[in-house]
Amino acid sequence: QRQMCIETALISGFIAKESVVSTLEVLLGGTAIASLFTTRSAVSFLVFTLLYTPCVAAVATIRRELDSTLKTALVVLMQCAVAWVVAFAAYTLGGLLDGALDYLLLALIALAALLALRFVRKSRKNGRCSGDCAHCGGTCHRKE
Repeated sequence: QRQMCIETALISGFIAKESVVSTLEVLLGGTAIASLFTTRSAVSFLVFTLLYTPCVAAVATIRRELDSTLKTALVVLMQCAVAWVVAFAAYTLGGLLDGALDYLLLALIALAALLALRFVRKSRKNGRCSGDCAHCGGTCHRKE
């Protein structure tokens, strides 16, 4: 039954990624999500959820841009394959670092947060305005 909960949550994630956790919560009926995963399997599940096929709206956009149902299906399959391989690698690496996995995970989260802050600060500093106000109607100018 636990396997079915995870599969159902991933299918609901195809509609909207943010629904994965809420679907797990509803299906488990009050049982803690923590009881469903070990640290290794939780990291692997999170990596897979992050990388597998995007939501339906994104797939529809890919379909429109590529103008091919076959190419779109191949992109979705490729994303799922990459997600599986990386999640498998994360699970395997977690086995090698069994005792240190919690600390490694915290360090990676901190590193990701620092990189995100750096990116946000850099994009604000450089701005993204091309100077062509006909393009955006002047809405991209910041008040300084």
